[in-house]
Amino acid sequence: MNTFLFIFRQVFKIRSPNLILGLLNVSTVVLLIVITIELNTLNMQSLNYIIMASAILLITSVIILCMNSEFAQRTRDISIFRAIGFQKLFLWTFFIIKSLIVGLIGSIIGFIIGNIVLIILFNVGPRLMLIIDVLTLVTISALIGSLSPMVKISKLNIPEMLNR
Repeated sequence: MNTFLFIFRQVFKIRSPNLILGLLNVSTVVLLIVITIELNTLNMQSLNYIIMASAILLITSVIILCMNSEFAQRTRDISIFRAIGFQKLFLWTFFIIKSLIVGLIGSIIGFIIGNIVLIILFNVGPRLMLIIDVLTLVTISALIGSLSPMVKISKLNIPEMLNR
């Protein structure tokens, strides 16, 4: 139980303005996805797939940038955790949870703002399938985005980092 509490505290320790910027970027992309898909007609299904594919690339790149900046800022902490005896799996879990939180909070903010814009400007209400599509899209992007710091953790040279 103490391990989960420690992970929870470390995940919500936001040091970087890049994480907040990542939240804003993810929410902006989701906002644009919601508005574009909702305003498309049903006969333009191929355009929706193109929008979804480009959104996956955008959200994944934003999450990769956020997690890499988080890794760069916390390299010494990660080295200390590894020197104490924490397993790589524990630190991987930390980055997976953090990227999922950035993605999901950003998508919720973007989805809410997007639906407010749709209701006010176009009198179009939210659809359940769009919510499921957006959450699936962001979850996949967050998992892909967390792979970069996981590879860096695996290659981290602990004695060299502690001597810096």
